[in-house]
Amino acid sequence: MQVPREIVAELAYDLWGRRGHGHGDDVGDWLAASADFAFFHEYELIAEVSLGPSATAAGPPGRRCRLCERSPREARFQIRPPIWPGCSETGLGSHEICDICQAECRAPLADAFDAFWHGVANAGSSLDPTRAVREVGSPSLAAAKAITTSLLLILPEPELEYLGDAIEWLGNPDVEEDAELFGEFWCRAYWGDLPRGAAWAAAARRRSDKSSGPYLVGFLGADGIALQTMIPLCLRDQDREPLTLPPERSFVLGKFAGTGRVQSTLFTEAVAARV
Repeated sequence: MQVPREIVAELAYDLWGRRGHGHGDDVGDWLAASADFAFFHEYELIAEVSLGPSATAAGPPGRRCRLCERSPREARFQIRPPIWPGCSETGLGSHEICDICQAECRAPLADAFDAFWHGVANAGSSLDPTRAVREVGSPSLAAAKAITTSLLLILPEPELEYLGDAIEWLGNPDVEEDAELFGEFWCRAYWGDLPRGAAWAAAARRRSDKSSGPYLVGFLGADGIALQTMIPLCLRDQDREPLTLPPERSFVLGKFAGTGRVQSTLFTEAVAARV
C-alpha cells in the first residue's frame, strides 16, 4: 500500500504537538503516524467504550443475553457483570448477559485471564519488557475466550448476525471441547504510551472484503497496556483462509490515543495443548 505522504505528515505534526513540540524524534513521529494510517486504511472503528466505574451498565435493560439469547422472561439479569473479563467487580457492566451465562461461561475464565493480563502488565514495566513479555507465553484458550466474550459485549448489534458460530463457542462452558475448533489463536500485546487508569475496549471491522485480515478485531486496555485479537468463527471470514494479521497499531488515532510510543509482542501458537 502506498501511504499518502501528506496525510502521514499531518498526523506526524499532530504527534509532535502532543509531545510538547520537543525536537529530536521526527522519525519516530513519522513511523507512528504511518503505522496507524496503515491500520485504519484496512479497518474502521465501530465501538470505543470506557470501562471505568463512572458508568453502571451498557445496553438498555430488557434485551436478550448475547450468549444464550434468553430474554428477561426466561432468565435472570440481576448481576450486570463488568465487561472487563477479569475478577474485578467494578467498571462498566452489561445488561446483555444473563446470570446463568455469567456464572457458567464467564466467571470460570476470570483466573486464566487475570494470570495472562498481570503477566503482561508486570513484564511491560520490567527493565527488558520485550523479552519479559515474550516469556509470559501465549494466552491459554480460557484467557482467549474471556477476551473474546468481553469484545462481544461491546459490538454493535448488527454485527452479531455474522457471529452465530462464535456465540455458540463462547456459550459452551467446556473449554477442553473448544480446543478442537482451533489450530491457533493469536493475541498482540502493546505497552507504552497508552491510556492509564480506567480500562477501555474498542472494536474495528474490515473495510473491504478485498483485504485478507479478519473481519472483526478488538482491543482491551488499561494502565498503559493493550491486548488485540480477532473474533474467530466469523461468517464473513469463511472461505478466506489463511487470514493474515491486521496491521500493527501505534494508537495515535481514536478515542484512546497517545503519542505513538508503543512496543508490541505477538503471541501465536497452537492452543490445543494450552487449555
